[in-house]
Amino acid sequence: MAFPGWQGGVPERFASGIVTGHRIAWISASRSLPKGIRRASVPENGRYSRSTLGSSPAGWPCQTSWNTRRIDPPDIRKVHPVSDILDGESLPALNRGSALTVYVPRPGTAAARLLAPRSAVVGEADQTSYGDVVCHFEGAIYGQAGMERFYARLCHASGRLVSDHPTIAIAGFNPADLIPVARFDGRRQVLTEVTNAPVLEDWCGESAADIIGVRLPSGEANWEDAVAAAEPPARRVGPAPSGANQVIWFRTQSGQVISYDQGSRRARVYDHGDPALAVRLPNLSEVHHRLVFG
Repeated sequence: MAFPGWQGGVPERFASGIVTGHRIAWISASRSLPKGIRRASVPENGRYSRSTLGSSPAGWPCQTSWNTRRIDPPDIRKVHPVSDILDGESLPALNRGSALTVYVPRPGTAAARLLAPRSAVVGEADQTSYGDVVCHFEGAIYGQAGMERFYARLCHASGRLVSDHPTIAIAGFNPADLIPVARFDGRRQVLTEVTNAPVLEDWCGESAADIIGVRLPSGEANWEDAVAAAEPPARRVGPAPSGANQVIWFRTQSGQVISYDQGSRRARVYDHGDPALAVRLPNLSEVHHRLVFG
């Protein structure tokens, strides 16, 4: 039995896993994790419960929870591969994650000891487990390509939260152990507000401006400035140019949408919420609609 899109698989003798609600609680790639680390899972009533990391009879690590029950093996074909989540092509249209809090662990606390330096940590302040704030995090501890920048790690951590993707990079932290530093729209993948720039910059080693991305004045824009704003991680959205229509569209890291008329070399910048976008981009795919409109 292999996970679609995952390396390796789960032994047949371990096919009957422990599941808490709809979150799969058995893990296939974390043998080296120490026991006793708190995790969080989502039971059927939608409230978070605290879990501990243990070991299954087959020798594979698994999570157990006070709300845990044994059920038949889940249909793992419904589990979105990590690669698909990160590409955004299989992200479910959930109405959560648009107002995430970005946290930095307070020095000397349990959170600081657990989290790798420069990890992106996001959570919803109203989602708690016995008083702890439930957070998703990404530290790129294996040197994964494409995660060198803090913004990319924010997108990975928030993408798993928004899609409720099975992960071990989730934990409940005492609110006193965390310092709120920014607000992040996990659906549009945009840093919307920085509330404590010095602490954020000291933690991630980057400037707040670099994490927010380039912002241009709305309206007509200089062609060269607009082209520079379309550099990765900007995303191409909207229909491909065809015939007499030579306009292409990009959603920038800062959340602005820019149209480029290649024939006239004219560019126009639209801020999030501009009503003209709904008229100019009426038939977006689900993923592109989420990136543009939220």
